[in-house]
Amino acid sequence: MITNNKNRANFITWIVSVFLLLVVITDFNYKLGRFLNLNTYRATLVLKAIMILTFLGLLIKKMLLEKTIIKSFFFLAILLLLNFLANYSLNLTEDAFYKVTYLQIQFLFGLLVLIFFNQFYKSIKPEPVIYIISVLVVINFLLIVIGQLFDLTIFKTYVTRFGFNGCFKNTSIASYFYMFVIILFHSRKRKYAYTLLVVSIISALFVGSKSLYFFLYLYGIYVAYTNIFKSFQKKKAKTYKAIFIVLATVLFFVLSLFVFMNNETMSRVYSEYGFITAFFSYRDHLFMSAYEEIIVNWGGLNYLIGGMGIISKTVEIDTIDLLLNYGILGFFVYIYVFLKNIFSYMNRNLLYIFIPIVASILLRGNFLYYPSVIYVSILIFVIINKNLTNAIHS
Repeated sequence: MITNNKNRANFITWIVSVFLLLVVITDFNYKLGRFLNLNTYRATLVLKAIMILTFLGLLIKKMLLEKTIIKSFFFLAILLLLNFLANYSLNLTEDAFYKVTYLQIQFLFGLLVLIFFNQFYKSIKPEPVIYIISVLVVINFLLIVIGQLFDLTIFKTYVTRFGFNGCFKNTSIASYFYMFVIILFHSRKRKYAYTLLVVSIISALFVGSKSLYFFLYLYGIYVAYTNIFKSFQKKKAKTYKAIFIVLATVLFFVLSLFVFMNNETMSRVYSEYGFITAFFSYRDHLFMSAYEEIIVNWGGLNYLIGGMGIISKTVEIDTIDLLLNYGILGFFVYIYVFLKNIFSYMNRNLLYIFIPIVASILLRGNFLYYPSVIYVSILIFVIINKNLTNAIHS
């Protein structure tokens, strides 16, 4: 029995590690192809299809052997049914149907990843994955530095404004990768962890993402707060806390204005449309556009079961897009499955430090239906929890 568990642990660890490397490699291949005007998108699609089949196969095998996961598959079936009914009722064109079906697969890919990591959580060995993550951090730091020094477009985050994300395909995966990696090395008390933490923070500053800057601000506040208040006397703690909160709030607006005013694109958007549009990168405009479309095209039932097919463009705020795709009923089913699988193994000591990431997901998005983003993020999240649990036990 012990040998079987060890073999399974080695096998599952090997699978998640290989998929991590392949996700980064195929995403960079896609980025390189886009830079050279080549069609390299197929490799990412094939990889995601292989991942879906692998996770489904392992989960179904476990369900048949241990009679578990039945409830999770039941909820996935509900979401599929709601999405089918919603879009069938809207009489979509063929192109719109294919578009919304692809979006549905992206949303369900995220839940499948969550269920997989929950069911095989005990089988994943953290050290091999941490080694791969550490190598990725160092390599991408070097690519970012090279990109900055030689002004290489291939390593840039944006074409029109500052930012270098190295090998990562887009802003979203670079942003969430560094958010989770910073927490990983922050919580890790091992050799080189502090060095990798500093390297990750420097890299994050170069990415140029507002979400990442927002995270770094809140992370800095968290570190300052937890370290400063250790030395405060209880009698004066409330006064110091009040002062700290006021200063932190003022600092947020000062830094925000500094970023907006010193970036040509952001400064122009801020001047023309204001802080909200600049902060959300036109997502407030996308929201209003989606709102106008659902007012015209949705019936009463669609508010319960969704209907993303008639909406021209996603809002790119995950909670809004989730609601538009599944309606009120599906929204709560999705959130239930998501939180149930996360909280089944999440260390409660990490709750406060994850608030910045949750805030980024709620306010900006590009997480729930971005397969590369959610796979890499949840894998690192699992490793953070296992790393912390091992540290407590040792």
